[in-house]
Amino acid sequence: MNQSIAVQRKHSVRTVRKFLSMKGISGVMALIPVAALILTTIILFVEALPAIKFNGLGFLIHSQWRPGNFYVDPVTTSGVSHPAGASYGALPLIVGTIESSALALIIAIPISIGAALVIVEKLPNRISQTIGLFLEILAGIPSVIFGLWGSLVLGPFLARYIFPFVSRTAPNVIGF
Repeated sequence: MNQSIAVQRKHSVRTVRKFLSMKGISGVMALIPVAALILTTIILFVEALPAIKFNGLGFLIHSQWRPGNFYVDPVTTSGVSHPAGASYGALPLIVGTIESSALALIIAIPISIGAALVIVEKLPNRISQTIGLFLEILAGIPSVIFGLWGSLVLGPFLARYIFPFVSRTAPNVIGF
């Protein structure tokens, strides 16, 4: 009887050791992405420090983007060498990003909610499940792939077949 308890105890101690070692390995592996994120942030800040010194916070609120004169000797400002007459402002870039994101949301939200309601409420269960399966597959494809497809397939198709038709017929329809 004592031998049975000793075997069970030895087995449970071995199991606990394996569990703790796996827990330690998992903990270290979980810290790798955090360390990579911190390291990336530090490197990004250190490399951007000259640009931050040169532009300051004005970079976020100014709208002029002039690379300067590359044909004369560079000028030094706040310890940063740059082309003469250079000034940089990212306000139009920031506003453009916000506008395009807002436009995408304005288009996508009603379509996606309407499609979800139709799939869940109106379609028969079998068709709904089939469409749901296809949507789950499409959700797994990175959005960059859809953009590449649009650029390589949809864009040329629209330029060749749709836009010429629209440009010929729109003035007559609109009345210009």
